Amino acid sequence: MVDRWLSLSEAEAKQDPRMGGKTADDFREAMSKAFHVQAKFHPRAIALIGNSVAVSRPLNSGILDFVFIDAHHAYESVKSDLAAWFHKVKSGGIMLGHDYDGRGDKTG
Repeated sequence: MVDRWLSLSEAEAKQDPRMGGKTADDFREAMSKAFHVQAKFHPRAIALIGNSVAVSRPLNSGILDFVFIDAHHAYESVKSDLAAWFHKVKSGGIMLGHDYDGRGDKTG
């Protein structure tokens, strides 16, 4: 699991339409819950904080059983994520995604 877990101030979170009215505290709570759930599956599942493409770089090719991409939904971002993660999946592994058809985030 990779997420930037944006650290927005309360004012920034309220002004950003992508936040859906969520506050910075809401995101911190979600992050805490996600890490708690993920910890049950360690070391088979790991959680990392950062930019998806940058986090993928130090990982060896062909080591992951499963990748699910649900990051920034703009075309170029999806394309970059696919390129970054595709070769990290081992032969016979699974790569899935969400909001890849252009109906997702229109903010660019």
